[in-house]
Amino acid sequence: MAQEKELNVRSAAQDEDVLITLQDVMYILRSNMVAIIVMAIIGGVIFGTYSKLCIKPQYRSTARMYVISTSDNSLLQLSELELGTRLASDYVEMMMSRPMLEEVIAELSLENEYTASTLSGHISIDNPQDTRILNVVAQCDSPELAADVANTLAEVSAKNLSDIMETAQPKVFQRAIVDPRKVAPSNSKNAMIGVVLGAAFAIGLAILLYILDDTLKTEDDIERYADLATFATISDSPDAKGKRVGKSRGSYYAYAPYGKTGRQ
Repeated sequence: MAQEKELNVRSAAQDEDVLITLQDVMYILRSNMVAIIVMAIIGGVIFGTYSKLCIKPQYRSTARMYVISTSDNSLLQLSELELGTRLASDYVEMMMSRPMLEEVIAELSLENEYTASTLSGHISIDNPQDTRILNVVAQCDSPELAADVANTLAEVSAKNLSDIMETAQPKVFQRAIVDPRKVAPSNSKNAMIGVVLGAAFAIGLAILLYILDDTLKTEDDIERYADLATFATISDSPDAKGKRVGKSRGSYYAYAPYGKTGRQ
């Protein structure tokens, strides 16, 4: 009879809809705070170490061009300024074309490292609004290579596109220089991401274990799942020799109508 009742209680606890209150969440966080902190530290160390040792640093360099169409007497007209502005937008698209990138690869002897499609992923060209200026930005795993790619693309484009579009040749007014400061990855940022993910994993695991735990721990649990009213609570206490009764700390509940006791 007692075993049957225990099975019924356990079945009721499993069939009951899971409801976690804010108070339950705070209890879970407090009781698992050490584990959460440890997992956060482990996540930060793993992500930070991976970022520092396994991800190649990236360097960036920028060359700048000026696009304008001039008249024969070298005096700038308003229409020529407007034409230069429109040409800048066309240059952005044409400079990223396959023939231009392949010529850059040939000039720098990068055939074994890059194709036109892969090199395009390391280059960006920006045309600030209402200007005739083009910023040619290259990002590579070497500061010297980044400067070479930016300068070579600017020079190749200035030479070829003026012939293709039959316009005045744009001027490279600022060459890219070698900048030893890396722009990626950010080790501190990646470490913080690891901290957040580690803490989130620990919290999620703690909540999952809390949901899967179907033992009766409080008077409310007994009333909710067993439909029994508790009438007494007996706490563990040392015996006459100073030893604690039972194998673990906890409380004993006596409930009606069966007169059995359930230990926490």
